[in-house]
Amino acid sequence: MTKVNAQVQKEDARGRVTSIISRVTRIPITEITGEKLIREDLGVDSMQAIETLAILEKELNIVIDPENAFAVAKVDDLFKLVEASMTAR
Repeated sequence: MTKVNAQVQKEDARGRVTSIISRVTRIPITEITGEKLIREDLGVDSMQAIETLAILEKELNIVIDPENAFAVAKVDDLFKLVEASMTAR
């Protein structure tokens, strides 16, 4: 994969993560930025977090390690986790 393709894939993944968070939480995409705290700023509860992870795994065809998922605090952390999971497949 070229650097350009990798960058496009990374940007696409970020867009898909943001879109999925928006769908699950019903928060406008424009309000979901990398520095937002998932629980505190976006109000994501445990059921929404599980639903978000399940949708990410299904739609992006990845496996997210549950232990790593518990360490996610910010949207940027989730971006990094998804990107690492995409690289690992």
